[in-house]
Amino acid sequence: MLITCWVRAGAVLLSLVVVGAACGSDDKKQSSPTTTEATISPEDPTGIRTVVNRDPVRKLIVEVTGARTGKFEGSVKIKALTRVTAGEHKEFSVAAIEPLDQLRLPDGTIIKPEIGIVGIYTGDGTYEIPAGLGQAPTTGPTVPFPATSTSAVSVGSVTFINEGPPLVEKRYNYLLEPCKVTLSDQATVGTAECPKLVAIDGEQITLKYTWGP
Repeated sequence: MLITCWVRAGAVLLSLVVVGAACGSDDKKQSSPTTTEATISPEDPTGIRTVVNRDPVRKLIVEVTGARTGKFEGSVKIKALTRVTAGEHKEFSVAAIEPLDQLRLPDGTIIKPEIGIVGIYTGDGTYEIPAGLGQAPTTGPTVPFPATSTSAVSVGSVTFINEGPPLVEKRYNYLLEPCKVTLSDQATVGTAECPKLVAIDGEQITLKYTWGP
């Protein structure tokens, strides 16, 4: 049985096709509420393998400095998706990490970090999200869009949400410098350092993000 899953990576939806297994959706019929693993049949020449780890509790530390400052530290549930492909389909490989619990700073502001590696993920290791990705600011410095298309939909960003009223959201998602990301244990353990994330108005922040047992 073929099942198609849609996975969000930045602003891009990727279609993941797996055989004979659930795809980490919220379907209550899954055999396991915490980990879903699906593997393409061995005869498939692409060797696609998708693993979704849902609900493992991890200690998260999210620290932001610069135009905005704040630090979250606590144990929360996360979702870590990894998809390893081979050959001509390697552009669809992905590793994405998403907190499933709300992260709230001491002043009440909600903070949402996003890390997604697309097109270059091959397993445990250290990766670089290229500079030039994200929504370019209307003022201030910019850099050329990366020439390598395989990682062009990767994402490194932080969104601040003030529930108000009024509701105010501000997203820092333009990479003026590359983000360094280290992943292990199917992306359920890792670090991300983004030295210069820029909002559309030119404000800059630095992100340091770790998650693990």
